[in-house]
Amino acid sequence: MSEGFRAYVARDYDDPLSENVRLFLVERYPARGDVHVLAADGRWVETVEGARNEAAGILFPAAAIEVIAQAIEEYQGHASHAGTEARVLREWLAVEMERVNNALEAR
Repeated sequence: MSEGFRAYVARDYDDPLSENVRLFLVERYPARGDVHVLAADGRWVETVEGARNEAAGILFPAAAIEVIAQAIEEYQGHASHAGTEARVLREWLAVEMERVNNALEAR
């Protein structure tokens, strides 16, 4: 059992035929034996590892997950940061191209 946060998304277990999913966020501290889950009301609730906790998870329409993922990517960049690095390189390239064009026009 590793320490820190884990997150996962699953179909809503209360109504598996619905178009809803639950985002589960788990915080674990094995050295202390603590496991907490984020409840729908925003509280952290202590629980037992592997036990079903009715308060756990935040319910979302399944269609909303894509825009949530995009918002997270915009906030922190892609996990590999390749998109962020590419965006920065494009900005630098544009600046450098303008500098070279201005230098050539000045001749």
